[in-house]
Amino acid sequence: GELILLDSTGVHAIRPASGGHYFNLLPGAVPPTTDFIASVDVRLAEGGTGGVYVYGLAFRAEGRDYGLFGLTNEGDLRVYGVYESAIYQFYDFSSPAVRTAPGAVNRLTVRALGPDFVFEVNGEVVFTWNQPDLNDGRIGLGVDIGREGSDAVIEFDNFEVVAP
Repeated sequence: GELILLDSTGVHAIRPASGGHYFNLLPGAVPPTTDFIASVDVRLAEGGTGGVYVYGLAFRAEGRDYGLFGLTNEGDLRVYGVYESAIYQFYDFSSPAVRTAPGAVNRLTVRALGPDFVFEVNGEVVFTWNQPDLNDGRIGLGVDIGREGSDAVIEFDNFEVVAP
């Protein structure tokens, strides 16, 4: 797949190549941290029909362990806890906070304080999680391809991290 890595110049598009692939974009400018607030705007710009794509914020990424809070191309939300590259915890849910119109932009936010996580969509809390196994690590963007569909273009913009 073609990856356009993060910098500070606007929208970044990812074109995932095939099913079963996972990408974490972890900008080097963001050091590993335990407590943080991270946000990003996500948009499925085109494609994805017939497939399952999850895109959003990767957090506390250390080695092959990480968390992911993402939106699916079908408008659902997912939270993953991944340990040694195997999904150990998985939550799939919907929320009226998600804008589901084609091409809509949704802002995803993760607030982490110690083992406690709060997940927001467009400023509304949609899920809380207590997970002491994800200790600290890097923050970035993640795309998970559960099943390949028509060529997808996923856009990320306004990526922000606030850490103490």
